[in-house]
Amino acid sequence: MKAFKIMDSIMEKLCAFLMVLMCLSSFAQVANRFLFHRSFIWTDEIVLFSMVWVTFFGSALAVSRNTHTRIDFFISLFSPKIRSYFLAVSNVLCAAFCVALAYISLPVFRKNMKIYSSGLHLPNAISYFAVIFGCVIMVVYFLMLAAREVGNARGGAQKEGGEQA
Repeated sequence: MKAFKIMDSIMEKLCAFLMVLMCLSSFAQVANRFLFHRSFIWTDEIVLFSMVWVTFFGSALAVSRNTHTRIDFFISLFSPKIRSYFLAVSNVLCAAFCVALAYISLPVFRKNMKIYSSGLHLPNAISYFAVIFGCVIMVVYFLMLAAREVGNARGGAQKEGGEQA
C-alpha cells in the first residue's frame, strides 16, 4: 500500500505542476498578445497536452480515493454485504471499461506518433499516451477497490460509504 501512496503523491504533484504550467502559459499568451500584439506558437499546445494529462491523472486520483462519480441510491437500500458485492462488480466493470478504452486508444496513439505539433514539434501521441497511461492506473485502482469491497462483504468492518474501518 505504501507504493500506492507514493504513486498518489507523485500524481498529485504532477497535476499541480501541470495546472501551474497551464496557468502560466495562458497568462504569458494573454500578456504577450495584449502588450506586444504577438502570439506564442507553443502555449496552446502546452495547455492542450497538460489538460489531457491532468484529466487522466485526476481521474486516477479520484478512483484511488473512491470519489469517482457513482449513483448509489438503489445500492444503498441493500444490506452492507450485498452493497459491497454490488460495488465490487461495479469496480470490475469500470476496470473493464478502462481496459477497453486503453485498447481502443492504442491504434490512435501509434498513428499520432508520426504527426508532430506545429509549435513544440512533439508527437501528438503524447496526448493519447495520457489516455492509455491513465486507464492503466485506473484499472489497478478499480481492481484494488473491488478486492476491498469483496473483503468487506466477507466480514471486514465497514463504515458508511463502503470504506473499511
